[in-house]
Amino acid sequence: MKRIIIVFLFILSGCTPEKKNPESQKEPQAENVNIECIYEIQTPYIDIWSPKVIEPMIYMGASDRSKNSDIIDTRLLVEYNIETKKTEILYESEYDSANIQGIEVNDNWLVWQDMEISGTQDNIYVMNRKTRETKKVNSIKTSAPSFTIPALIDDSVYWIEEEELIDNTIKGSIKRYDCINGKVDVISQLNSIGVHNIHLERNANKLLWSDEKDNKSYYYIYDTTNGKKDIIQASSNAVMHPILVGDYIISMEAKNHSEIHDLYIYNIKTKESRKNNQYINGYYRFNNMIVCNDGLITSLFSIDEDLSITPRKVFSNQADNYEVTNGEYIIFYKENEKGIIIYIYASKDN
Repeated sequence: MKRIIIVFLFILSGCTPEKKNPESQKEPQAENVNIECIYEIQTPYIDIWSPKVIEPMIYMGASDRSKNSDIIDTRLLVEYNIETKKTEILYESEYDSANIQGIEVNDNWLVWQDMEISGTQDNIYVMNRKTRETKKVNSIKTSAPSFTIPALIDDSVYWIEEEELIDNTIKGSIKRYDCINGKVDVISQLNSIGVHNIHLERNANKLLWSDEKDNKSYYYIYDTTNGKKDIIQASSNAVMHPILVGDYIISMEAKNHSEIHDLYIYNIKTKESRKNNQYINGYYRFNNMIVCNDGLITSLFSIDEDLSITPRKVFSNQADNYEVTNGEYIIFYKENEKGIIIYIYASKDN
C-alpha cells in the first residue's frame, strides 16, 4: 500500500470482529501501561485509509477496485458497526479516481476529505451522525497537492487553506466552519504553508500549528473556547509536525528544512526545551504519551520530567500503517491473503 496524502476504500461486508481476551495477548507490557488489543477485524478490501473509531463504529475510506485494476484508491466512505457487523456506504467520491482521507469523528459529527487522486482538487464534508445530513464545508482547486486536512473540535471544523503564491511561498489562513449554522471565519493568517506544517494538531479544546516569519519558526496554541492564541518561538528555525501532549509540544526541528530534523520536546509551563537523539518516523498522541515508529517497530513512549522519552510498550501487531483516534484508540492495519486486517488498541480504563 502506498500513499501521498490520500484515502482508501473498503466495504466491510463479511468482516468478523472478535473481542480479544486480555489474557490471550502476548505483547510485552510495561508496568503501569494498561493498553491492549480490544478488537481484531478481518476485512475483504484490498485497501483502506484513515480509519477512525468511536465505539461501536469504525469509519474509513475503502477501495472497491480489484487487485487487477490499474488504479487502487479509496473512494468510498464506509461505516462499520463492530457489534452488529453491519456495513453502510455513507458517501462515494465525486471523482473517478480519488481518496477519502482526513476522517475525523466525535459524538455528533463525522468529517472527511474527498480528494482527487492527484491532490489538486478536494472538498471537505461534514455529516450529522444522527440525521445523516451532509454539508460541503469547502472546495479547493490548486496547481499543486492541497494541504487541506481537517480537524474536528466540538461543533467546529478547522483546516488550512492556501490562498496565494508570493515569491515561491504559499500563503493562506486557518479557517473554521461552524457545523451548527454553516458560517465560516478565519482564525489566523499563515505566512508559509508547506509539507512542514500541513496539518492542524488538536487536543481537547486546543488547536496547535506552526508557522514561519523572518526565518524563525513559531508554535501557535489556539484555545477554541475563548479564541485566545499563545505564540511560542521554537528552539530552531525550521519546525515540522508538532503535536500537543498534555503540557508538552513534541516536534521535529532543524536549522532549515533541507537538514535532517531532530526530535524536540518543549515544556509549555517551564518553557524548557530538550533535543532527543532517538530516531522516530512519525508520531501521534495517545492519552498523555506518544506512539511512534522508529522505522522497524511501533512503540509507546512516556514523557519524563527531564524531557526525555522512555519506551513503555512494543506492539506485536506491526503494520505498515496506523492511525490514532482522539488520542484514545490506536488502529493498525495491513494487507493479508483475505484483504485488510485491522487491530484496535485502547486503554483498559476506556
